[in-house]
Amino acid sequence: MLTGQLQFLANTFTNTQTLIIEASSLSIEELFNIFSNKFPFLENIELQHKEFVDEFSPKFYTINSLNLHLVNEYHTVLKKLALFKLKIDDAVVSKLLVSSINLETLYVDECVNMNGLFLKDVGNKVNTIYWNRNVHGVDRPLEAKLSLAEKGGNLVDFTYIGNSINDDLPVQLLIAEEMHSLKYLTVAVNELSNFHLWSLENLCELTIMAQAVKSTLKVEHECTAVKKVRAMFPKILEYQFELFIKNFPSLESFHFETMETHFSDGIIAALQTFTGNLKTLKLTDHNCSRAKYCRSGLLPDISDTDVDKNQFEMMFGDNKLLKLIEKLNFVLEVDIALFGGNDDDFVKCIFRRLHTFANRQSDRKFVLRFPKTTWYKEDEDIRSNFSVFITE
Repeated sequence: MLTGQLQFLANTFTNTQTLIIEASSLSIEELFNIFSNKFPFLENIELQHKEFVDEFSPKFYTINSLNLHLVNEYHTVLKKLALFKLKIDDAVVSKLLVSSINLETLYVDECVNMNGLFLKDVGNKVNTIYWNRNVHGVDRPLEAKLSLAEKGGNLVDFTYIGNSINDDLPVQLLIAEEMHSLKYLTVAVNELSNFHLWSLENLCELTIMAQAVKSTLKVEHECTAVKKVRAMFPKILEYQFELFIKNFPSLESFHFETMETHFSDGIIAALQTFTGNLKTLKLTDHNCSRAKYCRSGLLPDISDTDVDKNQFEMMFGDNKLLKLIEKLNFVLEVDIALFGGNDDDFVKCIFRRLHTFANRQSDRKFVLRFPKTTWYKEDEDIRSNFSVFITE
C-alpha cells in the first residue's frame, strides 16, 4: 500500500526539485528505486532522523542510512544534500560524497559518530559546508588532522558549530591551512586557539562565538572586504577587543554579544575609528549590571518627567553605554539588548535616554530590548525611530 502511494506521488509531482524524507519503513534502496527517473529536476535531498511509533503498529521507523551512497545511483544531478541527526559515521558519508560529482552544498547537522574524515572526500564543486557537531551527550572526538584534500580553496561559505565537550583545534587549523577563499565564515567553539593564523582577506561576513579566547585576535593582514561581523565572547579584555575590531577597517555592521565584559573608554575609542563606515551597531549583554557601565554605580531619580540635564550628567554622565551611543553619532541604527541583570532602574535610565536621543536625532533608529518589567507600559510615548521589544 505504501509503495503504491509513493509511486502515485512520484508520477504526479514530476517537477519536484526538493525531496525531504524524515522516516520510512522502506529501505533507502526501495525508496529511491520508486523515485528513480521520476524527478528529472530534483537537485536537493534532505534526510532526517525521526523515530516514531506507527499508528497501527508498535514498530519504530527511521531512515536506514547504511546504504546512503545509493542516493546518487538514482540522482546524479544532486546539488544540495542535507543530513539531519542521522546515526552515521564518516565512511558512510564519504562513500556518498565520492559519487556526488555535482554536489555544491553539504549540510551535516547533529549526526553522531563523525570525526571529520568525510571532509577529504567532498567534491570539486562543493562551495558551501555546514557542519553542526553540537549534539547532546559525548560526541566522537575529532580526527587529529583534518584535510579537504586540496579542495579548501573552492569553499566560499563554511559554518562549524562545535561541541563544547571536545577540542575543536583540528577544525581551526583546517580553516587556517586550507580555507583561503572564504567569503562567509561562522565558527562556534569552546576555545578560540589560533584566530591569528586565519586568512580572511576575501571574507565579507564573519560570525564567531567562543567561550574562551586563547589566541591573539589580530590577523596578519587586514580584512578590508569584511562588512559585517557578529562576535560573541562572554568575556573579552579591552586590548583583545581593540585588536579584534581593528582587523575590519571597512566594517558597516557590528553585533557584539557578551556576559562579563566591562565597557571602557578604550572600547569606545576603538569603535569610533569607524567614522563614516559603521552604520549598524548591535550590543547584547546577557548579564547586564550598572557596575559594568558606570564607575559610580549611581542613578538619578527617575520620574515621569524628564530628568534634569545637570542632575543626569552629574550622577550618570560616566555611563559607558550611553557615552558609546552618543560618541557614535554616525551610526544610523543602534540596537541594545539588556538581559539577566534584574536592574530595572538601570534599564529605565537607558530607556529614557534613548527616548531623548530619538527625539533629537530623527535620522537615527534606536531599538531597546529587555525582560518584562512592571515600569514599562505599552502605551509609552514611543517615536517612529525608537522601538522597544519585551522578552518573557
